[in-house]
Amino acid sequence: MIATFPSHRTTVMPMLARGRRKRPLILLVEDDHMMAEMYSFQLERDGYQVETVTDGKQGLDAIRRRRPDLVLLDLRLPVMEGFEVLESLATDPTRPPILILSNYGDSRMVSRGLQLGARDYLIKSATTPITLSEKVRSIVPPGAPNL
Repeated sequence: MIATFPSHRTTVMPMLARGRRKRPLILLVEDDHMMAEMYSFQLERDGYQVETVTDGKQGLDAIRRRRPDLVLLDLRLPVMEGFEVLESLATDPTRPPILILSNYGDSRMVSRGLQLGARDYLIKSATTPITLSEKVRSIVPPGAPNL
């Protein structure tokens, strides 16, 4: 299931190979509606297609089904936590780059996330939509802006 928020345009498209998309697909695995809305808005303006799911199980299913270009993964999620998602993808050679986006900045959590293969670990309170946009752009160049 894909979460759709009132002012957020989430489009379900048929499965496409990464190379055939007009805009890179960012999967946002986030259960906080306000955070999802804030980050999605900026990323869509930057030219990305953003799909949001609200729990780790949905995130894992969407990663395997949709093959996003990048995943923004919260850690504290219902059904399946972010670390479980990372562990499930540990041996998958086709997994996309993953950025952890969490409220928890404990050094043990940061280390664990990076050891499980996350590209980076961002603390939400220190990550504005603009700083997230810059980080995402350094990994996946945007498509045509959707202004």
